[in-house]
Amino acid sequence: MSYRNEPPFPVEHQRLAKDLIVRAVRNWILRAIEALPPVQNAKR
Repeated sequence: MSYRNEPPFPVEHQRLAKDLIVRAVRNWILRAIEALPPVQNAKR
């Protein structure tokens, strides 16, 4: 019997894909932060 909300892929594959996406986004964010110009000293 097939259920409507049965996952199309095994849970292990879903977890692997999620892990890869999280790592890619984290690396992308870190690279974007490193590419920003240095922040000027805000103290006056």
